[in-house]
Amino acid sequence: MEEEIRRLQELAKLGIDFGKQKKKLQPFVELAKFITESPVCEINIIDSHAQWTIARTKDSLKAIPREKSICEDTIQQNFTHEIPDLSKNERYQNRIYVTEEPHFRYYCGVQLTTSDGYNIGSICVLDMEPKQISIEQKQMLGNLGQFVVDHIERESRFFQLSEQLDELKDSLRNLNHDVRGPISGIIGMADLLLGNGDHDEGLEEDVLQIKDSAQAIIEEIDGVLHTALAEDGSEKNLTQTSLSQVFEKIKRLYSPLAQQKGHDFSVKSSINKELSVPHDFSVTLAQIIGNLVGNAMKFTPEGGTITVDFSRKMEEEKQILNVSVEDSGKGMSADQKQAFNNGQRLEKSKGTADEESFGIGLDHIRQLVEKQNGDIVAESNESQGTTFSIRLLMPRVDNPDT
Repeated sequence: MEEEIRRLQELAKLGIDFGKQKKKLQPFVELAKFITESPVCEINIIDSHAQWTIARTKDSLKAIPREKSICEDTIQQNFTHEIPDLSKNERYQNRIYVTEEPHFRYYCGVQLTTSDGYNIGSICVLDMEPKQISIEQKQMLGNLGQFVVDHIERESRFFQLSEQLDELKDSLRNLNHDVRGPISGIIGMADLLLGNGDHDEGLEEDVLQIKDSAQAIIEEIDGVLHTALAEDGSEKNLTQTSLSQVFEKIKRLYSPLAQQKGHDFSVKSSINKELSVPHDFSVTLAQIIGNLVGNAMKFTPEGGTITVDFSRKMEEEKQILNVSVEDSGKGMSADQKQAFNNGQRLEKSKGTADEESFGIGLDHIRQLVEKQNGDIVAESNESQGTTFSIRLLMPRVDNPDT
């Protein structure tokens, strides 16, 4: 279980935006199909609850529960996972994608292994006919998987560096403000002395020299600031995200899963849609909410409701983001609720479809919340549903009034 928590932490650190990878990864999909002579290829990422197909032969993002995924078995191994005929394999022969359209028969997947050694997903190929591919083809598929991971890690590093650049620019702005004030005061005093006229020629030259030196310092600061922030507007757009995009992302990613499970899923917000947050905060927020929604889906029966609600308030001139994820599921026992609120890992339990849960997902969620210096509390009664309430300090960015 500790290894799985570390794997989820690695996935969270990468900050993959599941909905924005299709175009970037499509060349890898087409190349895998060509190498293996297969009609279908998928690049899948597996989190604590679901498999997310972030690039595939068809256009739309796809998600299935983790326990129904073949790639879930692939990431548990460190070698190519090939199944010549799914219809003859006892583990997979009754899966819906085998018994119904598209009637898959062949599967071959390799792990997407990060530079730190964690399997975050798989690149796989599928066919409607039984077959096997050569050792050389499997090796090339494995190499392609590494190229996919390299791309994901480079993109993650780019956003991290962009965030650091924005922090440096903010520091430079603050320095400009802090230094400009006192120096402008010196220039003002020099002007007063020069305007007084009651001084000798030598003193006037000294005052002029002080004023010229002060003005030169301000001009130097302005030059450095102008150079550093020359393209500031475009760069800021790369590293800031409006909260409305986070809301839409949660709806877009989890509505299909809710529909599969027969849940009434909704996202509500009383927050200004233009309110922006740093990119890394938006990614972590989406991960927290997504994991809580996935957990709710596991323990909510068909026909149940799951609601995400966002609100904001000011506390001592600080912006606090409040998020609740409420479900009408089986609920938690008093002991489970107490254990979670005391920071303990929950014991193994079963979802509504008898899928096993080891409490790892909730433990991971708590770590993500604590990473943002936030708090999470559970309120629940057995057979009456559960509400997780999160409180996060919002990072300071330039925002419109709300």
